[in-house]
Amino acid sequence: PNDMTILHLEHTAKFSVWSLTPNSKTYNKAKTTVFLDLNCAYTQKIVQDEFNKRAEEYDVITGPGCGDDAITPPNTTEVQFAEYERIHWAAVLSGKLRASSYCVRKGLSRKAQLAHYTSKYIHRKEQSNTATATAPSSMYLKQA
Repeated sequence: PNDMTILHLEHTAKFSVWSLTPNSKTYNKAKTTVFLDLNCAYTQKIVQDEFNKRAEEYDVITGPGCGDDAITPPNTTEVQFAEYERIHWAAVLSGKLRASSYCVRKGLSRKAQLAHYTSKYIHRKEQSNTATATAPSSMYLKQA
């Protein structure tokens, strides 16, 4: 269809971001090769299905879906969509590879963020329902 919206990786001066581009007829870009490697089979399937819906934009290579060590994706890979621990950070930091692990952040990280932002909100709005319904939370950082 002419009115289709395309999800694509857009490169900016400092970051790469996922963007939407309307009307596929006006958008011609070579396919982006993505290395998809998530632990959770359920999440892997959802992400894979979304990339498959955009097969004209992405070639997806799947990884083993297990392990705690960094994995070097194939040389043709432009984006590694993986668990944080398995991203090839040396390639990312050298600019040879882009990476995304945002959608699979670990539960403890999310809890820490929730505690942090809830605390900030409560300090601004002390009379809110959130202030009276939320138990005090503290975050402790352990130095290695």
